[in-house]
Amino acid sequence: MMPLKLRPFLFIIITMLLLLLFIPKTVLADISDKPVITSVHIASQITPDSTKAFLTIKAISVSPITSIRFQLLCPDNSMESFNCIIKGGFNKTPSGEWEYTHTTTVLKNAIAGRYIYNNIRVGNTNMVSDIWPEEVGIDINTSDDKPVITAMSIANQETIDGFQIAVSVRAKSVSQVNWLNRDFYGPEGLISSVGAEVHFAQVSPEVFEYTWTDTISRYDSSGKYYYSNICIENERQIQSDFWPNELGTEINTYSYERVVVPVAYPKGGSLPTGTIVKLTSETPDATIYYTTDGSTPLTPSTVSFQYSEPIIVHKAMTIKAIAVKDGMVNSPIMNETYTLYSGGGGGGPSPPVNIVARPIAEPSYQEVSIGSQVFLSTVTADANIYYTLDGSEPVPGRDGTLLYDSSNPITINQSCILKVVAEKTGMNNSAIKTVAYTLVQANKVNYKVYINGTEIQSDAGFYESEGVVLASLKCLAEAMGLQVTWSPVDQQVKFLLGSISLVMTTNNSKYVLNGVEIEGLVSPIIVDGGIFAPAQSVVESFGGKAIVEKPQDECFIATAAYGSKFQPCVTLLRQFRDKYLLTNNIGTSIVQFYYRHSPPIARFISQSEGLRAITRVLLTPFVMAVYCVFHPGWASVIFAIVFIVAIIFTTKRRGLT
Repeated sequence: MMPLKLRPFLFIIITMLLLLLFIPKTVLADISDKPVITSVHIASQITPDSTKAFLTIKAISVSPITSIRFQLLCPDNSMESFNCIIKGGFNKTPSGEWEYTHTTTVLKNAIAGRYIYNNIRVGNTNMVSDIWPEEVGIDINTSDDKPVITAMSIANQETIDGFQIAVSVRAKSVSQVNWLNRDFYGPEGLISSVGAEVHFAQVSPEVFEYTWTDTISRYDSSGKYYYSNICIENERQIQSDFWPNELGTEINTYSYERVVVPVAYPKGGSLPTGTIVKLTSETPDATIYYTTDGSTPLTPSTVSFQYSEPIIVHKAMTIKAIAVKDGMVNSPIMNETYTLYSGGGGGGPSPPVNIVARPIAEPSYQEVSIGSQVFLSTVTADANIYYTLDGSEPVPGRDGTLLYDSSNPITINQSCILKVVAEKTGMNNSAIKTVAYTLVQANKVNYKVYINGTEIQSDAGFYESEGVVLASLKCLAEAMGLQVTWSPVDQQVKFLLGSISLVMTTNNSKYVLNGVEIEGLVSPIIVDGGIFAPAQSVVESFGGKAIVEKPQDECFIATAAYGSKFQPCVTLLRQFRDKYLLTNNIGTSIVQFYYRHSPPIARFISQSEGLRAITRVLLTPFVMAVYCVFHPGWASVIFAIVFIVAIIFTTKRRGLT
């Protein structure tokens, strides 16, 4: 028997054993090994490329702490969650606490503002601590990287067309400066308000510079031009303070007398077909240049025409004109838009005496292509126009003299001499207008033209004369950025780019390059109302490179079958291609398809004499058909022979049956 004094101690021992056996281990662990965060601290360090945030956490735990969990709230309200297993675990301090510092790197181009850590917890191999009750945060990229404008300067320089304002800004910033805000004012108020990404050049550590320019035309107002509200930003989206002063300069745009703007009569509006438009400027001896396609005359990539006689409005058009004179500023641009309505011709001012105004022919140049149309008009309202095409004097009512119909322009199908006269009851007949039209000796070609490595497109197409390819003035102007003018009086085209000028004249193969006469290839030509110039000569005169890619002159399969491209059958097929296929879009497409797919077939045929013989047999009917196309007389003979042979064969066959 156990003494009564020992029974209480025995009861306590048995109870503790039962607790150890039946209480879950997780409960015991929760009591003994749950980590507890004791402190959280944050610090930062600025480097040339970033800001580093150091989050230091201290905790107590029986077993080593191996993980950390938290959320990072960024200034733009985006949130990132971290759940990291710490390699090597937390470090144990002499005081017995576990300690770890987590580093977050915020790059210099990240958003500036306050970065906040919350929901911070740590964990060991068994348990996770409670959430640290407080948020901790740090401000990043504030005054430490605020850019500062340290200096600004402004200057203006007179140019050919006006003035150029140059503004330079210097700034100090830890990170790259890449944004500029500024307002630009002129004598008449705000011109522009700009906020744009720009590249500041770094001239020394933490020092950046940028220069921009604005152009003032001679046609703009004279007075003070200035900038205000100037500030910058760096890659970290930190904005500088505004530059405290206005930055301005005085500009006198009227240092030279200006040519008076041209005037059109009649002004723009809806007019009858055949109306003529006169251009004038009040400035004596001023030269007027104009365009009819809405482009601005005397600017790069445009073709301008020197005004010499009234413009016939035979289609809807926008006429823009400018007047120029040496020693004076060019006039402002005149802009008039014309549409057509059905009605009588004429229009414009009538002559002051009792004589019908001399007719106008458009085009008035002499070289035209077959099918070109000629429009006739006179400024005398309700006058009738008569013409001949054989060089004889036009006499109304006489055989061979034709009455002009404005709705049906004259079509030129051969070289001719056009003579025109206008009459009106109660007035004397006009003087006779004479124009000699010659069909241009050039062929339209389906070539590819490359200028400085880029294929150029031309609605007017390309022409070839004496082996030289010619392109339209508009095509060359746009491809090379040239300023082009055409003078119908001198029959001259002038190309201009910077200090380089090139002058070409129709019917003259000599060119004038920078005032020096040189021997050229061919002269410019006029085709269907358009002026065409030798492409390579123009491009190379301005330092460019022009390449002409002509269609391949091969009949691959026929050459493989007959053994030579010069064999008569092959030559005949090439002639058929050039005359009947390459002269239209459908035929050109067929030829291009053939060139893409026939070479491998031709190579296969050329390797076997048997295949070559079979191919020759298969090509024979086609060769005969092509021969008949070129020789219609032989076609009749061959057809008759085939017809007779067919009758004989049919008769014999019936006799046998």
